[in-house]
Amino acid sequence: MPLETEAQRQFYLGVAGIQLWYARKPQPGAAPSPDFDFGEVVGADPLALAPGPKGPQPLERLGSDEGLARVQGLMKQVEGARRSVDDKVAEKVPVALSTISPEVATENEDRVLSAETPDNNPLPVGRLAEASVRSSLSANLKVWVTESFVMVCAVSSDTSVQLQENLATNILRAMGQSVKASQTFMWPVFGNPVVPGNDAEGFRQVLADFARDHTGKKFLGLGLLSDEPYEARAEWLKSAFGSLQVDYPYGLAGIATDPERKRSLWAELKPLLSRNG
Repeated sequence: MPLETEAQRQFYLGVAGIQLWYARKPQPGAAPSPDFDFGEVVGADPLALAPGPKGPQPLERLGSDEGLARVQGLMKQVEGARRSVDDKVAEKVPVALSTISPEVATENEDRVLSAETPDNNPLPVGRLAEASVRSSLSANLKVWVTESFVMVCAVSSDTSVQLQENLATNILRAMGQSVKASQTFMWPVFGNPVVPGNDAEGFRQVLADFARDHTGKKFLGLGLLSDEPYEARAEWLKSAFGSLQVDYPYGLAGIATDPERKRSLWAELKPLLSRNG
């Protein structure tokens, strides 16, 4: 619906909570613009000047109590709709948990507890839930490539990125290496976890393809997947990068402000220098 006057336009903007300000005089370099038609009265409240619109009537301005009552009413409607959907989903579940007999439950539990890993070693009880890396994996990694090494580091958004990047280049410089290339990997790519290829396996394949492009270099890992179970994490990283020459548990942000961690990391890196030389 076209707005005929500036007062009409300001009425709708006022309802939306937007207040406009106008320059007292033309600004240097500003493009020319037509004079605004504020209606018959200038300087009064635009909401009081606005003529009745020709199209749909605007929503009335509500007092705080009335507005709160409407919001609460909408929340109740949404909650009722959600419960209705949950009830319909529950009706479609083929077997309710309450109908499983104790004998069947015990049999299923025994079957799970007797599960074995590929190397025929039973998983410890209590670690069964940690048999794999989470499917909804989230990671922010940066990779620095040199002549002999590929250093893969976890990057924290809570610490200065420049500080972390400077630390990484300083580490490589101390090893006698100069950075040839760098690349960032942020996962997941899409916010929807059910998008094909957006899970942990898709991320592993991306990293494995990158690692194949740098076959022959030594891979160093700093703070990779630190929140994942140890056994599953080690297997996942091995399938992505192959053998890691260094698998340090802290990322760049955790190392930058801790001198003890810097010394500990350097103790793990030093043996590689003699073998590389």
